[in-house]
Amino acid sequence: MPARTVPGLVRVLLADDHPGVLRAVAELLEASGAFTVVAACADGAQAVAAARVTAPDIAVLDLAMPVLDGLSTTRALRAEHPGLTVLVLTSASGEHVVEAARSAGAAGLVVKGAAPGALPGQLLAVLDGRGTWPAASPVSC
Repeated sequence: MPARTVPGLVRVLLADDHPGVLRAVAELLEASGAFTVVAACADGAQAVAAARVTAPDIAVLDLAMPVLDGLSTTRALRAEHPGLTVLVLTSASGEHVVEAARSAGAAGLVVKGAAPGALPGQLLAVLDGRGTWPAASPVSC
């Protein structure tokens, strides 16, 4: 993997089909001072192509995206870049979602809206080999 463009910053590739989510996550991560967003993609196919030229340290992917969904994107990224860490950030929840993400090769899963300020720490935990998996599905009212 090429050297990071900014020494010490973790290079992040984001993929989500909602522009507001992409913008908010990018701003949150960059404001933490530990990350630089090297690509913000609207679908999985764009993410796979972007990873080839940006050499991210971690990819943060939504599950439900057009063209190539998050699970297929995870598989493709891990096949092309075996050392790449993938974190799934999704509004879906449940044990079946967790198991599908694990099976695809993700290192963790975070449910959107679950303590958004904790996301930078969760990315660092996943990069450190400590998977981030929800213990139980959140209850919505």
